[in-house]
Amino acid sequence: MQKSVFRDFDEFAEFVRGIEGRFMPTRPSSTDWWVQGSQAGRVSVQELQIGGCATFAGTGEPGKLAVGVPMTDARRMRIDATSLREDSFILMQGAQPFSFTGVGATRWAGITLSFDHPCLDPRTLEVLGAGGTVRKRTQLEYLTHLRGLVNRMLSSDPAVRVVTPAAAAMLEQDLSLAVARVLQASCGDRETKRSRLNTSHARAVARCLDLIDSTHAETLYIKDLAQVASVSERTLRTLFQQYFGISPIRLLKAKQLWEVRAALLHRKPGERVQQVAERFGVWDFSAFARDYRALFSERPSDTAQAPEGEPRAKASLGWLMCAAKTFHAQAERNI
Repeated sequence: MQKSVFRDFDEFAEFVRGIEGRFMPTRPSSTDWWVQGSQAGRVSVQELQIGGCATFAGTGEPGKLAVGVPMTDARRMRIDATSLREDSFILMQGAQPFSFTGVGATRWAGITLSFDHPCLDPRTLEVLGAGGTVRKRTQLEYLTHLRGLVNRMLSSDPAVRVVTPAAAAMLEQDLSLAVARVLQASCGDRETKRSRLNTSHARAVARCLDLIDSTHAETLYIKDLAQVASVSERTLRTLFQQYFGISPIRLLKAKQLWEVRAALLHRKPGERVQQVAERFGVWDFSAFARDYRALFSERPSDTAQAPEGEPRAKASLGWLMCAAKTFHAQAERNI
């Protein structure tokens, strides 16, 4: 991923998405000021380095929601004159004013999306907006997971490839759901309280499972499940946690792995494993290989070399539940 290096601090500020304002170095810079970024559907992601002690005054970008995640020691940064903590981030909802001060070189990740993005819950944003400050705290594990996604997306690792529409859509889903989890946890909404599920909720989940069962060789997304269930994405996540103790994206990622496996067993002559996986929305191939091996106890290349005639795995409820439990136990990331 190519970095844009700046010597003019105003040009640097103009290049940063999600904020409007100006930086003023308070000491000579110790290293470069740079920005690198990419787009995942409707989600913009940037990583930026402020190359030395500096202060910033400005606002969020009108009409946008921007999440700022410290990528270096948060304790060396102050927002509105208050030091951040390890589990801190900043949330700018539109033209919301704030100030920043950093000690030494600091790095941030900025995730910018529109207010009408389906991953965003208006009630959560209302609660967070009532706090009166852009400075927020959340569960560290969720913030760590979001950092990891940004690092992987913007890395130069050849295993990360976003070259197909399916891969771009899957990356947008991964990022937006990670953002939603960070935001919900920051306002105390853990969605862990069990309630009695009514008939309409049970029916909604059944429709989702029917769709998963009937869809083969095609990538599904959370929005597809929410649409067929006639509920919001947030409600869908709550229902799956209550019914299964697992998020819907876990089930869809398990389905993705099974579908890739089936395609590998019937791949065209000369078709590479990477080409097969890309058709199903895989964008991080090192994570894919790790998850694949955790679920099937073999590498994707081992499957591709299997003898002809091995039975095709069918996406049934039986394998779905077993695969989801195995994947949940083995996977290292919490989505």
